[in-house]
Parts: sequence; C-alpha cells; structure tokens
Amino acid sequence: MSSWNSPSIPRDDAGAPVTVTDLIAALGHDNVQLLNPQTTGHPVVTGTEFADTSAPLGTDPGMLFYIASAHSLGFSVGGGLDNMLQRAAAANASAVGLKAPPQDIPTLAMLGERAGVPILLLADSIPWRYLDAMISGALGERDWQGRPMGHGSGSLHDLVNSLASHFGGAVSIEDLGRAILAYSTQPGQLIDPLRTEGILSRQATDSPHNNARYREVLRADGPLCFPGDGNQLPRMAIAVRSGTINLGSIWVIRTNDSPLEDSDHRALSAAAVSAAGLIMESTRRSTESNRTRTEAIRKLLSAEALSSAELDELRIQPGTPLRLLAFEVLSAAVPPLIIDQIRALLGRTFTAMLGATTIITAGHRFYALCQPRDHQLPARLARMAVDQVGAAVGQNLSAALGSPVADIADFAAARAEIDEILDAHLATEQEPVVSAESSRPTLMLRAIERILAHTSWLRSEPIESLLKHDSQQGTDFARNVLAWLRSNGNYAQAARDLNVHENTVRYRLRRAAEQFNLQLENPEQRLMAWTQLQVVALHKDL
Repeated sequence: MSSWNSPSIPRDDAGAPVTVTDLIAALGHDNVQLLNPQTTGHPVVTGTEFADTSAPLGTDPGMLFYIASAHSLGFSVGGGLDNMLQRAAAANASAVGLKAPPQDIPTLAMLGERAGVPILLLADSIPWRYLDAMISGALGERDWQGRPMGHGSGSLHDLVNSLASHFGGAVSIEDLGRAILAYSTQPGQLIDPLRTEGILSRQATDSPHNNARYREVLRADGPLCFPGDGNQLPRMAIAVRSGTINLGSIWVIRTNDSPLEDSDHRALSAAAVSAAGLIMESTRRSTESNRTRTEAIRKLLSAEALSSAELDELRIQPGTPLRLLAFEVLSAAVPPLIIDQIRALLGRTFTAMLGATTIITAGHRFYALCQPRDHQLPARLARMAVDQVGAAVGQNLSAALGSPVADIADFAAARAEIDEILDAHLATEQEPVVSAESSRPTLMLRAIERILAHTSWLRSEPIESLLKHDSQQGTDFARNVLAWLRSNGNYAQAARDLNVHENTVRYRLRRAAEQFNLQLENPEQRLMAWTQLQVVALHKDL
C-alpha cells in the first residue's frame, strides 16, 4: 500500500478567517438572517457555544453564542434577553444566534443595536443540533486533500472513489441509520460478499456483531481497525462528525491486518471532515428545497400564483394526474408534539412508497400532494398511514382521497373538495378512508343544503309544512314519504325498510298527500320532495 501525504495548503487559503457575513453566505439566507447589519461585533467567528442563562459566558473573543431560550427570557428592554445580549457584547462575541417569531423581530433588532452585538435569526424549522452542525461545518472545514470546503471538493462519490484508489479496498459512507450514502466503484478494488450485499440493498447488514462495531466507531476519536472473520475482510472505519454531532461513518475494506500508518490516520481523519461538510451541505440543500416545495404547495392549495421556480420545485410529471390526500385527527385536543409526530409518520409512509413527499399541516389536518402511476395506490397508502399513526401515537385519523386533477390550475377546487369530504364526517371507525367518488352524492346534498338555507323560496312548501307538523305533533310523515321515495315507489320495499305492514305505508302516504297537498305522482314534485328530505336526513335519522 502506498503512503499518502497531505498536500500543502496554499497560503491564501490556509486559516482564512470566517466572518459573520461569510457564515451567512455559507448557510444561506433561508437559514439565517442578520437582524442588525449596522452593528459590528468581533470581526471573526472563532467558535460556537450554547449560552447558559445561569452561568458565565466563555471569554474567548469571537464566539457565536446560541440563546436557545430566547423566547422564555422575554423580548423587552431590561428583560432577561436584553441582559444576555449585554453579557455577550461584554464577552466580545461575534454574534448571538436565536429563534424568534416574526412579530418580535423589530424589538430584537433594537435590543441588538442597544447592546452592540449582531443578532442572527436562525430558521425556526431546523432543530438546534442541525443548525449547530451546519454552522460548525461552515467554520473552516477542508476536504481530505486540503482544499477549503465548497471550492471544487466534489461529491461523496468522488470522495469514496479517491479513498478506494488510495487504500485499494472498497469504501462506503453510511448515515446513522446505516443507509449507504455513497460506495466506491474503483476498478480492481478489494470487496467481500458482505459489502456487495450492502451495496445491492443500499443498507449495511444489521447484526449484533456489527452493532457493537458501529457503537465503537461512533464513540472513538479517530479511525479503528477490525479483523476479518468468515466472509468479512478486515476493515477500518471512522465516525463522520460536524462539530459534536455524529452524522455517519466511513468504512474501508483493508488489504491486510497491518497496523495503520500515520498517513492512513491523516487520510481517514481528513476524509471524515470532507464527508461531514458534504453531508451537511446536502442536508442544507435538502432543507431549502423542502422549504421551497412546502411553500409552493401551500400557494397551490390557496390558489395563489406560483413562480416558474416554484412550479419547477413541484416536480410534476406531465401526463400523469395529480392526487390530493388529506387526513384529520379526530381528537378535539392534540398537543403540538403529537401533531409533529403524526406529520413525520405520514411523511415516512408516503416517502417509502412514492419517494420524497411533503406533508402540509393546517391545524388538525394534513395534506399530501402525490402523482402515483397506480390509481389504486393512494387508497392503500391512506389506509396504511391511518393504521401506522394509530399504532404509533394512539390517534385516530380520518382520510379523504381527492379526485384526480389533470391541470394544476384546478387545485383550489381540489382543496375545497377534500375539505368538504372531511367536513362531512363521512369516515367511520370501520372505514376511515373516504374517496371523492363515493362521497359525491353527500357532497352534492350538502351544497344543496347551503343553497336552500339562503334561498327560502326554492323550498317546497308542502314539505316544509310536513316537516313542521312532524316536529310539533310527533308524527313521522317525513320518514314514511322518504322511505317510499328511496324505494322508487315500491310500497313493499318501503314497508320492509320501515319495519311496518305495507298497508300502513299506503295509509300514511295517502294521509300526507291529502293533508299537505303533496303531488307525488308528478316527477318534478317527487324530485323536490326527495331532495329536501334527503338534506334533512343529513342531520336527522329519517
């Protein structure tokens, strides 16, 4: 095996300082915003630290202090946050990073100017540990060949092939779930059946033996070596980290069991730094893409105009109808944490079957836009999602399947349709998934109900009188007339449905016709009577 020496780093790149402006450019304006650009703190960001409100701040100049509890400290002059900002300025901080609702941004900017410390508003949708990893990854990391990250450092696939060429054995990079993110394809590389199996399944083999090795690697500060056994060749591995956050691991098949040379240690350690930067950059791009896609779908459902970039982000395939699916939590009071868990579960279910799928949350409702080639798949997916949410978090959901939509311009109507299905409460415990097709008669009656509620002159006067009589006198003329209408005028069928004698039905129908001037022999009058009584039956058992 040939030795590897780290190339010298050009002087103009080595140790280049990272300013707050550099940091914002590296992370992207969707992830971080500078609220008070006119305020200048320490010119260089030297590191990060989570600020403890009850302990002294670090004294190293240039620290970026995270204040995770900003909201609980209060956004007011003389309050807890104001005090923390004053302390950060006294510690010669480069900036303070925090999260805050939009309405408090002007006050925050004022507090930052008052204290003399820049305030970085961090994306509320990204967890703190990922924000810290992204920021740590932007502070001076270089690729394994000494180049600054983001300057031609390539991809994970370039990295594994470069390592395989250097070490002679197959290389893979895995995430914390042991999914294989990249694997080498170098001609002549040494490989064993276990690695081949993992490449084919895109997942490293799960076993007690491997579990112990993974735990060792993720706890270690540097590379580890493992001997071969059975169908497994010797390996070396190193954890991939950004800051203090484990992101995954690099695994290299070895050509022998000899001790690692210093150059091998340096190569693996530098490659781990490169991999961390590339993984975090991929995470950042994925986060930004998902945020753009989420916003595009929200606009789509609200009938707002979409830009060409937002239309592209939807990744709609021409010629295949779109489907909108919606879910609703049936419990009246659900904690926000449970809502987040349900959204995550729905996202995983859809992504596993359809690829990356964005779940939009609106109160207790969840919307998923998909474009399945199999028209039966949405119903299966919805049932699977309802079952998984029920089993995982103990919450019952109802699900609605919208009609296929051929044109993106029709999506406002699709949203109205699917909301109407959920509003109608058509789902039951036995059948929690309802399609637009099966619910359309009820949806039509609900639309007619709204029209009749605001247009009294359209109602049938005989039916109005009949309903009033039933309400005041306790009679059931409406139930008998509707049963006869539902049976298409078949007295015997109506009698069976009402569980009475056929002559009883005939008698009651004759009485209703005489007393309320019903003209049921007229087709148009029958239609009016049936429609109005069916609308009543939406809310009352007739």
